[in-house]
Amino acid sequence: MEPLSPFVTALEEAATAYPEKVAFKLPVLKDKKIIQGWRDITYKQTHDKMVGVARYWLKTLQLPPRSVVGLWLPGNSFSDMLHIFGIMKAGYIPHILLSDITNLEVVRALFKDTDCGAILYTPSASGEGLSKDFVCHPIMDTEEIEISEDSSIVIPFDSESVLNEGDTVVIVHTSGSTSGRPKIVHIRQKWFEANHHKSIMRKPRSPVIPRLGTFSHIGQLGAFLLYFTETVCLVMLPWLDYSAQDIIQMYKECGLSHFLQYAPALSRTIRAAQQNPELRAILQTFPVLFYLGTSLPESDIEWCKQNDIRLKTALALTETGSLMVQSGDDPNILHIIKAEGCSYKMVPVDADLDTSSDNSVTQSRLLELVVLSDSMDCPDPSHCDPVDGNFHTKDLFEEINPGEYKYRGRHDDIMQMANSSKCDTKYIEERVYTLCRDLVSTCVVVGTQKPAPALVVEHMPVNLTEKELIQQLSERLASINEGGYTHERIASGRILVVSPGELPRTSTKRNVIREATEIKFRNQINALYA
Repeated sequence: MEPLSPFVTALEEAATAYPEKVAFKLPVLKDKKIIQGWRDITYKQTHDKMVGVARYWLKTLQLPPRSVVGLWLPGNSFSDMLHIFGIMKAGYIPHILLSDITNLEVVRALFKDTDCGAILYTPSASGEGLSKDFVCHPIMDTEEIEISEDSSIVIPFDSESVLNEGDTVVIVHTSGSTSGRPKIVHIRQKWFEANHHKSIMRKPRSPVIPRLGTFSHIGQLGAFLLYFTETVCLVMLPWLDYSAQDIIQMYKECGLSHFLQYAPALSRTIRAAQQNPELRAILQTFPVLFYLGTSLPESDIEWCKQNDIRLKTALALTETGSLMVQSGDDPNILHIIKAEGCSYKMVPVDADLDTSSDNSVTQSRLLELVVLSDSMDCPDPSHCDPVDGNFHTKDLFEEINPGEYKYRGRHDDIMQMANSSKCDTKYIEERVYTLCRDLVSTCVVVGTQKPAPALVVEHMPVNLTEKELIQQLSERLASINEGGYTHERIASGRILVVSPGELPRTSTKRNVIREATEIKFRNQINALYA
């Protein structure tokens, strides 16, 4: 058994050992966007504020210990983080839902599924619409609410309290669900124990890093265990789409020493650095640019290599935490993490894939990473295969050398066509990024059950008409079509151009969702085949 809430325990230990170290740098903003300065928050101040928030909610909610409390919030502010940790410190289980999910029926169903005793919501969420089903309280900024320092409000759990490995610590959601609503994921104590074994806990070194994502997602939330261990200073801009100027300002004014982003955001940063020598020079100073979420386009990797910018990546999932890390200097090559109590297997994909096309990466046997049922990080049975009991990640790999694997996308990236053949969409998308980076910011291949694939692109700022853009894309993609089967070719008449930001994305990692794209643009896509 482990102390109650690994987050709370880690923060308490850091606040005791390094009370005056700066934990957060909060921007002083003008008009919500212009950074005028920074406010430092120490580890002790963070801990004391968390305890005050815990007392506030204990007094306000008066729920039994271990009750589930829903938090419907953006997860982008220091205040949001304090409410999440404060609920944990109070002995409750936070069920965190990103406020980007606005459908009240979906929100109501998700909170009902976990028997929430109360719902806390920020002004950006329509929490009053849930008041018939739940006790609801608006969340105010911690600077604006009366934080109780009344020591007579007894916090029911302390650092000596314990959780069993099957006990839930926090409830989150998968961000890429296409089932009409996110999937609930109980993050249990054993998840943290497993990821503790998988991480290399270092001595405190106090790096200064930018925020990776929203606190409503386990990727950023779970990172706090490592942050508190290493006494990280987190620079807390309230937005995540960092401009070149944002990064330059964080570097100069906050002493940014390390850099990490989800892959789609890092790709934009790399493109900005290609046009901005000052940003490029800053990226060259970081030990590595660390990224998660998906692979980077080959053109980005090659540019970084040519400009002495080091990349590092890993594979991590909401349900399991980290699974694979980069092997050597090539971010395309990963190896499975070996850790006590964790067991994985690479299994051949059971699919009738074409193997003779020059265009297909499926010439080599594809393998799927599977988390075995006896592994500490194997999620609840509801997420596992009902036949073998294992968790199938749907992430596909090709074994390059014994124990070294190249990421080849997901099961969803292998698209079934009308003639039952398979089309490797990830290969086509990578080639588009390589050949058309100056024309295309984001792309996705669609056309499930169609005779051949179509391409949907968000264009870069270019002085071209839509017709001229499609013509240039078609000319550059001719090499893809030359060696491929009919069901792999992108014809000039099957390119759809949409506005920047119009493609549907996951809320946290900002990966484009293929199935949602086919639904959103169904009529336009069907017209390409007319």
